[in-house]
Amino acid sequence: MYAGWYHKKMVLLHGNCHMCALSEALLSSEVFNEEYFIYKHRMIQEYKDGETIDPYLIGHCDVFIHEDIQPQNVHGYKLSDEYLVPLLKQGCKNITIPNLFGLGKGFFPQYDGYNPIDKNRPLRNGVDKNGMFPHSDTVIDQAVMEGIALADIIEYSKGEVFSEEEIIRNFNLYMDKIKERDNNWDIKIYSFINERYQEEKLFYDIGHPAEAIMIFIAEKIFVLLGVETDEIIACSPMDAHETPVYPCVRDVLGLKWDTRYIRKQGKRIVKQMDLDEYIREYVAWCYPDYSLGI
Repeated sequence: MYAGWYHKKMVLLHGNCHMCALSEALLSSEVFNEEYFIYKHRMIQEYKDGETIDPYLIGHCDVFIHEDIQPQNVHGYKLSDEYLVPLLKQGCKNITIPNLFGLGKGFFPQYDGYNPIDKNRPLRNGVDKNGMFPHSDTVIDQAVMEGIALADIIEYSKGEVFSEEEIIRNFNLYMDKIKERDNNWDIKIYSFINERYQEEKLFYDIGHPAEAIMIFIAEKIFVLLGVETDEIIACSPMDAHETPVYPCVRDVLGLKWDTRYIRKQGKRIVKQMDLDEYIREYVAWCYPDYSLGI
């Protein structure tokens, strides 16, 4: 422990990459820092098969903030709530927060799984396995399969690439999933998303919520902990692999926020990435041998 943590309560965050943004949001409050410290450990996807959080940490934390991690999760039973929660000491504050990974697909009907490694090569000598475009884009992929020239793909993307029925069905499917999973979370998020999605960006891609959601979760945690603050809470964007909201999706869902530029701090070659640039870079990266017809 650092000397500054002495006499403070230990908070343990457990989950995916959302926890990094949540940690930033919580720590941006001086009032929170006066009483609590966050003990940093690995994200759930960084634990190897059979590994778990150090039992000493679990047994001594004062606040356990975690996603709803089921026994059959892909990372292992010993990282699930069923295994970890019984190890908490008596009096530990146990808070289950929303896990929205994958549930942002309501805004991105073009997603149909992760791109294979031959289409999305790792970066930094293999260290960054996410590459530039981990998320597939059926609009671009299908156009390339049909041999359509780049300029025509860009023009086509601005039209009705999805029908109104497809867009609404996809959106309702994932909103219903969020509503159903709300029952397992101590912090309810469905109403917040349903009331705000037309006014502001809430997801960068299918798996990464925007700052507004993470700040909302942090503020609700403050309420549960009895932390009273009127400070401005902030965190970094998780927009490294932001994917575009297609114009037809924007129109059907009635989105009023600016959808023009994406990945403002994420992975891109030029300073500003709009839909046109996204398509250019996607094709160049995922299909380097493709004849662009320029």
